[in-house]
Amino acid sequence: MKLPTSLKITRSVFEWAETFVVSLCVVIVVMTLFVRHSPVNGHSMYPTLQGTAVNAADEFAAPKGQNDILLISNLFYTPKSGDIVVTQSNFDMSEPLVKRIIATAGQTLKIDFYTWEVWVDGELLSETYVNHEEGTWMREDGFVEVMSGCERTDDGGYVIPEGMIFCMGDNRNHSSDSRYIGVGLIDQRYVVGKVIFRIYPFNRIGLVK
Repeated sequence: MKLPTSLKITRSVFEWAETFVVSLCVVIVVMTLFVRHSPVNGHSMYPTLQGTAVNAADEFAAPKGQNDILLISNLFYTPKSGDIVVTQSNFDMSEPLVKRIIATAGQTLKIDFYTWEVWVDGELLSETYVNHEEGTWMREDGFVEVMSGCERTDDGGYVIPEGMIFCMGDNRNHSSDSRYIGVGLIDQRYVVGKVIFRIYPFNRIGLVK
C-alpha cells in the first residue's frame, strides 16, 4: 500500500529528529565522560598557549577575550614526556594547571639551569617551544628541595618516583611548576587530561603540540 505524501514527510522528519537526538546524546556522553574544554589562565605556557593576563602589565597575555580555550581528553590516556596536560596541583586542588610533562615515573631528569638544557634518560630534549630568554638563567625556584627525595644518578640526574610526573611551563622563567616547592612533582592521578585541540580563538584553532 502506497503511503500518502504527508505521512512520508512526517516519517522522514521523525527519522531525522531521532538521528539528531541520538547523535546529540552520544556527543553529550563523550564530552561529559572523556572530553572537556578548559580556558587557559595566565602566561606559563606562552608562546605555545596564550592565556588571560596575570596583571595589568602582563606582556605575555592574550588580547582581552582572545585567550585559548582547549579540548582535553583522558580517554585511555597514560602520561608521557612532551604532552601538554591539564592537571591539579598536589597542594591547591581549586586551580587547574596547564603544563608540559617533561619526565614521568622511572625516567631520569637532568636540567642545566645555566644553559637551559634538559635531558631525559640521557637524551637532550629539542625544546623549540620554550620561550628562551637569552642572557638569563632558567629559574631554579625550589628544584633541589623538590627533588631531594628522588634517587640520584652518577651524573647528577634525578629518577622520577613511581606514580609521579615532572612538569614545566614553556614560558620557563614565568611559570610556577614542578621546580617550585608549592607545586612539586605531581601525582599522575591528578592529571585531568591531555590537551588535544585548541577550539578558540578561531584564528588559532587546531592541534596543540
